[in-house]
Amino acid sequence: MKSSIDGTLTKVGLFPVAILVLTVVNLSALIADSFLVLPNEVKKLVHAIDTAVCIVFFVDFLVQLYRADSKAAFLKWGWIDLIASIPILTSCGGDGLFAF
Repeated sequence: MKSSIDGTLTKVGLFPVAILVLTVVNLSALIADSFLVLPNEVKKLVHAIDTAVCIVFFVDFLVQLYRADSKAAFLKWGWIDLIASIPILTSCGGDGLFAF
């Protein structure tokens, strides 16, 4: 990846790449769950994976918040990471997070 400041290449760590891969896999599974007719066992697996990935996202959010020099500046954009860490809750009998 090229830095826009001085044109040098910067190294991207393994963790951000892993988060990107987790995001793509998780979104793909949730899209498949939403638009395809899946057996109940597969649906349960998709939601268990979603919950696990959301826990990873939440821990990442907490670590980034802890390491941030300015917590207020971090929360100007970091709240999006917090929202991303909320799993889709169907175990309560609803069809999703906002189902009543």
